[in-house]
Amino acid sequence: MIKVLKDRVKKFTALAFMVVIFMSVATGCSTGKDNDGTINILCTIFPAYDWVREITAGASNVEVELLVDSGADMHSYQASASDLVKIASCDVFVYVGGVSDGWVEDALESAPNDKRTVLNLMELLPEERKICASSDHDHEDGYVHTEKDAYDEHLWLSINSAKILCEKISEEISKVDSVNSEKYTANTNAYCKALEELDEEYKKVCDNAQNKTLVFGGRFPFAYLLNDYGLKHYAAFDGCSAESEASFDTVVFLAGKVDELGAPAVLSVKDDSEALAKTIIENTKLKNQQIITLDSIQAVTRKDIDGGAAYLKIMKANLDAIKVALDY
Repeated sequence: MIKVLKDRVKKFTALAFMVVIFMSVATGCSTGKDNDGTINILCTIFPAYDWVREITAGASNVEVELLVDSGADMHSYQASASDLVKIASCDVFVYVGGVSDGWVEDALESAPNDKRTVLNLMELLPEERKICASSDHDHEDGYVHTEKDAYDEHLWLSINSAKILCEKISEEISKVDSVNSEKYTANTNAYCKALEELDEEYKKVCDNAQNKTLVFGGRFPFAYLLNDYGLKHYAAFDGCSAESEASFDTVVFLAGKVDELGAPAVLSVKDDSEALAKTIIENTKLKNQQIITLDSIQAVTRKDIDGGAAYLKIMKANLDAIKVALDY
């Protein structure tokens, strides 16, 4: 593991050096707006990208780009030289700021740009809205819990936090482009209203559901979402653990919880293997539960975007899935 980390550091250092040389020659390490007045906004994750698209809709002088649209997992992402050049030369850069973004901090440090506005979502979010990664998991027999001192990174899965972040992002973009400030404010207000309406739908479903506990047959990146609506959970792995094989005791424990709750479904994260969820179901008494998929919106591809993927649409689909899982 140490050797792998050292190799990654060496690779990043080499890429960063190449970027510094390139930027020095091409732009003198100072970019700002393009000569035609275009404002380039670069986002590392799809939720932020989609929020910015909504905020800047109708502003012809703004280009919004998603840094990673290949569906790659940001938890293990390795930046390319092209990525580093984009980060170095954009006007506004939006990223999460969690433990998986160490490479981003290195990229920003290696290619300073005093005309670039950098928005760290974790820093923009009020402290009381953050969830510690060590607290997103119920303590029960059969679980081994590893303490972490970091915040859960999946803050975009809280619709309430999404509203707060959209307002703050809008304020910062307005500072960069004051000419379109009123447009950004109007767009943000309209989008936040749509977020509030979806939040109310979630509240209605979760408040009136008889069962308020979900069972996940794999990873659990949905702490923010469940916390907003008072839902509880049991999961095979904490957060976005890289583990994929659960112990026999964990399988039996989760199968027992499905039986105890009378749960009609076991949940799985989109694009993850459903093998563990199937094994859990096979160990229940009825063995007839559904496997329901929730989208953590971490690996959205260009094909998804071209097909109309949107934050609100995905979160609405997640609500529909939760309705089934809660037997609403």
